[in-house]
Amino acid sequence: MILAITGHRPPKVGGYQIPNPVYEAVYQALDEGIMRLSPDHVIVGMSLGVDQWAAEICIRDGVPFTAAIPFDGYDVKWPPEARAHYRSLLNKAQTTMVITPGAPYHPSLLQVRNSWMCSRADALLAVWNGMPSGTSNCVRAARHYRKQVHMVDVPQNIWDEARAIELRNEGRTVGFQVGGHVEVTYLTSEGEVTVPAEALQAEVETEEERVRNAQHLEDLNRTGRQGRRRRNREVASEADVQAEPAANIMSDMAQIREALDRQIAEEAARLPDSVSPERVLRQEVVRERSKNAPEKVNEDLTPKRVIEIGED
Repeated sequence: MILAITGHRPPKVGGYQIPNPVYEAVYQALDEGIMRLSPDHVIVGMSLGVDQWAAEICIRDGVPFTAAIPFDGYDVKWPPEARAHYRSLLNKAQTTMVITPGAPYHPSLLQVRNSWMCSRADALLAVWNGMPSGTSNCVRAARHYRKQVHMVDVPQNIWDEARAIELRNEGRTVGFQVGGHVEVTYLTSEGEVTVPAEALQAEVETEEERVRNAQHLEDLNRTGRQGRRRRNREVASEADVQAEPAANIMSDMAQIREALDRQIAEEAARLPDSVSPERVLRQEVVRERSKNAPEKVNEDLTPKRVIEIGED
């Protein structure tokens, strides 16, 4: 089985300071999920966070994996340590694939990468907190391709703690350090934690853009569904209006036929058994025609015919 793996970036799974309790719980759950599915091959997107943790597990357990890189220079904004670790993972991948080579950065390229992964895998394993994100986009892509989707079993209390850390980290402050190097200081319950800003900038911006894109796609889908439902109602209403006169005509014709059938049946019931209803009907027609024939014509023809015969 070919298994694609997707999951959140560090801000949603405990932050960049590793180890931490959320990281340890998620890493263990991811490890157990991969072991349970026992894939023959794995495809990972190589983002910071869950993607790279999955690559580490594959290397440790000897599972061949494909590194699906969304575009060239994906790691260009990462700090040196993160780039070095990324390169070491790529060197141990069985296959390295740049999904959109030569293209300039755009958030949509990450979704292109997700679609590529899901279209080539038999199933998807996701570390997802249930909220709109790039991970939710990948889950949606897998369902679009009718692939099995498996969720890593992360306890709810871990997700709650991860969300609390994320909210605390939103109180970060930015300051310039020696040499103009920008660092980000997180105000946490443990005190201040400082991280190089380069490790966060691309990840935070990308995640926010992916959430906006996901919301935009959902709005478009909702608008499309509402438009289709409205049009279906209009078409149904038009069909009802057009069908109503025809239905009335058919009903009137049916009533006329029923009345004629009853009249014929009543007339036939009054006739002797030896008299044919068809014969009676013909006689009635003849009588009606005789009544409607002009009497003047008969009067003119009869004397004239007599005179002509007498002269001969």
